[in-house]
Amino acid sequence: MKKILFSLLITLLLLSACFNGDDKGSGVFKPSSAGKLYEVLVVVEPDLWKTSVGENIEKLFMRAMDALPQIEPIFDVINIQHSSFNNMFKSHRNILNLRISENVDSVGILILRDYWASPQLYVEITANNSKQFDSLMQIKGIQVLNLFLSEEKSRLLAAYKKLEDQSVRRKLIEKNQLVLNVPSKYTLDVHNENFAWISHETAKTTQGILIWQYPYRSEKQLEINSLILARDSVLLKNVPGGVPESYMATEHQYPPVLRNIRHKGFYALEMRGLWIVEGDFMGGPFVNLTLVDTLRNRIITIEGFVYAGKQNKRNLLRELEAIIYTIDVATKEDEK
Repeated sequence: MKKILFSLLITLLLLSACFNGDDKGSGVFKPSSAGKLYEVLVVVEPDLWKTSVGENIEKLFMRAMDALPQIEPIFDVINIQHSSFNNMFKSHRNILNLRISENVDSVGILILRDYWASPQLYVEITANNSKQFDSLMQIKGIQVLNLFLSEEKSRLLAAYKKLEDQSVRRKLIEKNQLVLNVPSKYTLDVHNENFAWISHETAKTTQGILIWQYPYRSEKQLEINSLILARDSVLLKNVPGGVPESYMATEHQYPPVLRNIRHKGFYALEMRGLWIVEGDFMGGPFVNLTLVDTLRNRIITIEGFVYAGKQNKRNLLRELEAIIYTIDVATKEDEK
């Protein structure tokens, strides 16, 4: 029996792949990757997919995304077996290859970028048996998921940077001392010193970005109840609904989820929840980011919200999330 000299010791190899002429990629040319946003291709044999191996992957990647009005998975998962993993599938943007066999040389996780196509994230997980794989995923599964999430967000950021509307950028710097990468398909609809509303409308969907700011006085302002109260106050004043006396508000029956983060050197909070229109029948998901700008002693909140009727909203919200995470406080260099 093969001896394992470690107890689930995992080597994470973060590499940018560059190979010379073999069937696993070439440093000379990489075709454009295929596949939809937030879709991952899982390569594993059918008999393993029906066991705890498949269950663990589904629980990790296909669990419901937080704060959506309908159930949508974090990722859509496509499963194929290794014999079907041909050149067509090797161009997928997100690949998770599971090699589970007593014949594998090592146990661990290999991470490669732009392996067969670009942009692409290729993750290979090797284990001697399903029990060992399950234990490995229990330890490192969330990190693997977050890696795919981070990669998708980075791709969106890179795409939006190329399509940035410089006029909107300049206006936000001049009036609000804020830097934001806004794609050209969005329009700046409302703009004053303390509030801005940016939107992209189609026949069936609305993607909106709201920005507001107010003086920072105490840490109590950063508690979830204070943030929700401030949000509702701003929306009541600035975001009317489609019928008289209606307005956007927070859906309190499903309390928002808050988490502490660091963003570009500033203390920040991310909040996800649902919005409704008081006095009307509209609603949807939102995600916002609140920064404590210690340079100007202010609190800044930027929010992305989606209205899309009965349509799926995950990817629409993820696009907004990528945009709002480009926000930064303007420096003197930006203001020149």
